[in-house]
Amino acid sequence: MNKRKFVDHDDDDENLTLNRGRVNFNSSSLKHCRSIQSTSYEFNSKREVSRKWSYSSRDFSGFEERFVIVSYNILGVENALKHRYLYHNISPKILSWDHRRTVICKELEQYNASILCFQEVDRFNDLQVILHQDGYEGVLKARTGDACDGCAIFWRKERFVLLHEEHIDFRGYDLRDNVAQFCVLKVVASTSLPVDHCKLMKETPAALNSLCRIYHTYAHMRLQMDVDDC
Repeated sequence: MNKRKFVDHDDDDENLTLNRGRVNFNSSSLKHCRSIQSTSYEFNSKREVSRKWSYSSRDFSGFEERFVIVSYNILGVENALKHRYLYHNISPKILSWDHRRTVICKELEQYNASILCFQEVDRFNDLQVILHQDGYEGVLKARTGDACDGCAIFWRKERFVLLHEEHIDFRGYDLRDNVAQFCVLKVVASTSLPVDHCKLMKETPAALNSLCRIYHTYAHMRLQMDVDDC
């Protein structure tokens, strides 16, 4: 029989004394033991997605048109595989796309979003099939370079019509292989003023250039912050 060390504690002088002893197990004591790992897994498997939200203090009751817009970085499958060390404490089964796809779509159902904006999308076809069943249309803009992911925007067909799609490849501005995606959507049967599509198309390049300058400035500020932190 293996020997174990017991710790005897004396409350009077608070000294610890190590004594050798024996530990005996029998079938009656073992049946009361439960696996910690199994208990943890059962808890994780039943855990539901819950987020804390910050609500605006403004009163929007006077607005006729109300939309729910969700922006979601869903973690690209290839990115998760390339940087597995970042998720070393997560089970491969939980990190797998088959599992995450189900969990993500279940969470999205709770929001009943009018517009969905996704980042790190490298399984666009999967999302398109699922969201199409819920009444969404969508477009993808893939990143440049060796990246496999991109951005995707989905909207409810019953509420919007796509008028124009535009994108920016930031690689052309000496930045990383990132992209920005824009969609001009018209509200179906809306009482708002009509959109001048031709005028919008003419003004788009200037608006995109302004946005690029803002992004470029922010990128340099972020780079400087990273350097200062080193």
